[in-house]
Order: sequence, then structure tokens, then C-alpha cells
Amino acid sequence: EMDYVYRLKELLNERDQALALSQHNLKLADKVIDASMEAIVVTDTSACIQRVNPAFTEITGYEEWEVLGKNPNLLSSGRHDEHFYQAMWSQLQEKGHWQGEIWNKRKDGTIYPEWLTITAVEDERGRICQYASIFSDLTEIKKSEARIKRLAYFDELTRLPNRKMFNDRLHLSLGYAQEHGHQVALAFLDLDYFQRINDRFGLEAGDQVLREVGRRIELILDEGDTVARFGGDSFNMILTDVEDDTSVSEFLNRLLATINQPLTVAGSEVNLTVSVGVSFFPSDATDAEELFQCAEVAVKQAKDFGR
Repeated sequence: EMDYVYRLKELLNERDQALALSQHNLKLADKVIDASMEAIVVTDTSACIQRVNPAFTEITGYEEWEVLGKNPNLLSSGRHDEHFYQAMWSQLQEKGHWQGEIWNKRKDGTIYPEWLTITAVEDERGRICQYASIFSDLTEIKKSEARIKRLAYFDELTRLPNRKMFNDRLHLSLGYAQEHGHQVALAFLDLDYFQRINDRFGLEAGDQVLREVGRRIELILDEGDTVARFGGDSFNMILTDVEDDTSVSEFLNRLLATINQPLTVAGSEVNLTVSVGVSFFPSDATDAEELFQCAEVAVKQAKDFGR
């Protein structure tokens, strides 16, 4: 009897220790869930929300009491069709998990991208008893990706195409012109005495002038043509489907008249002048590199002839 009582006490002690450990682990899991920077949603097998963490509220705008017992489809953005969700749940049933990018809607109606992972939780018998979803807001990442893409193809100061995009468009324009027997003109435009503006008014004022010049060029540019800034105070233009030299001269005269209009810099009126050089495909050059070289030579000649 003493042995039995002793053994019973040991079993009860082990049970108490296991229970204490289990409670500790549950409290730890609760703290981890609440402290997580990623949103966590737990649902039952009927997809009714049983629990969410503070990050869920921060991302979606919904408080816990507003979503308990409801279906997560209240976050649906409407961007995904029924087939998308059918494929998601089919994979969940087959593999026990699903992961991917999805667009959802916050409480205020704004649509945002998230990276979502859903895992099926099984009980001791191997039957699915719950689903645990973890997601993070991809909005800032998407913005960063968009900014990197802009930096790759656009000039950050003027928001005009940069050298890479300009070269891509030039090759396309030359290929199309060669195929259809058209002319293409490459215009190299350089601001005169731009350094004086920087020296007198400062670099910020100089940036303002460059942005305004880019805007003025875009206003007069024909549809299908391209203007780009490679850096400094120079702009390049692709003029497609050119009829003859005269039509290009007429366009450039209108462009110069637009650019030469006074603008206000730091409270002072400034009059801009530019030098322009133009080369033609295929009469001056038969490839992009030679076309650039010809236009640069023409600009130097324009400066030598008195700008």
C-alpha cells in the first residue's frame, strides 16, 4: 500500500509538472502570437474566425470583436475570381498548406497586397480541426519595387525616361522605320549656360529649371515620340515617322519658342536658350550608336556657330 501511494504521488507530481509546462507553453505561445509583427488568424473547419492577434488589427483595421465568428472573406478585395479560391482550398485539402500573394481589403476600403500562408492544424487522430493563417502587408515592399523599377527606367529628377529606356525605344523605332521605310530623327538638346543658373541661384533652382524644361518638351512632343534625360543639362528626343528635314525644323522651332519662354527662378525671371543637333536615320546613320554620335557632333557645331 505504501508503494502504491508513493507511486500515485509520483504520477500526480509528474502530471502537475506536465500541466505546468503545458500552461507555460500556452502562455508563451500567446505572447509570441500577440507580439508577432505578422497578422495571425485562427479559424475552425467551417472557416469561422476564432482568434486574431494585434497585428491583424493594425494591418486590416478590424478589431477582434468585429471579426470573431465571421468568415475571413470579409477581407476579400474582389480582385480574385472564384477559381482562385477553389484552387487555394483544393491545395489546402490535399497538401495541408497554401502560400502565395493575395490582394485583400482593409476596413476603410483600401486594397492592399499581402503574403499569405495557410496551414491546416490536425488533432491527435490526424483530422483537420483548425486553420492557421499568417500574413504580412506587402504595401511598402511593392512601393520599393516600383521605385526601383522607376530608377531603372526613369530619371529620378524629371521623371522622364532615362538612357536605358530611351535606348530600348530607339532600337524599336529604328527597327520599325527600317521595316516600313520611314525616317527617324534623333535630336540632342543642350541648355546654354546652365551652369550660370546653378552658380547664381543654387542647385535646387537648377533642378527646378530642368524639371520645367522636361515638362515643356513633353507638352509639345507628338504622340509616339520620346524625350529622355540622361543626366546633366541635356535632353534627347526620338522623332518618329519624319517626313523631311523641313518638318523637323518646324517642330524644333516651335519647341525652341516654348522653351525660350521666361520662367521664374527664386523670384527672378530667367530666359533659357538651347542648342540642338539632329541626325537622321537612315541618311546619316544606320544604327543607334552612330545616330547618337552624329547628333552630338551636330550639337557641337551648333555651339560653335553661336548657339
